[in-house]
Amino acid sequence: MSIKDIEEEARKIIEKAKEEAEKILNEAKKEAELWRNKPLVNLVSEEEKKKLEEEFKSKVKELEKQTEEKRSRILENYKEKKDKLVEEIVKLVLGLGGS
Repeated sequence: MSIKDIEEEARKIIEKAKEEAEKILNEAKKEAELWRNKPLVNLVSEEEKKKLEEEFKSKVKELEKQTEEKRSRILENYKEKKDKLVEEIVKLVLGLGGS
């Protein structure tokens, strides 16, 4: 087989591969267009909806719990700081000295 024959065979293979690639690409475009035009109704089953809803509710409850814990810690810290500040002010007013 001459170099010319090999080059010709390679061109044929490349052309065939190119045609196949175009065919696959066109099919993919058609499929994508079908999905694009499909209505967004019933894409998720009722079971999946319930599962997602429960998961969402669970996450919301966990976040509410975490938020309440943070709020409690903040209020407790505030109370401690306020009590110490009031105590310091009373000592200063009574002339007992600070810290």
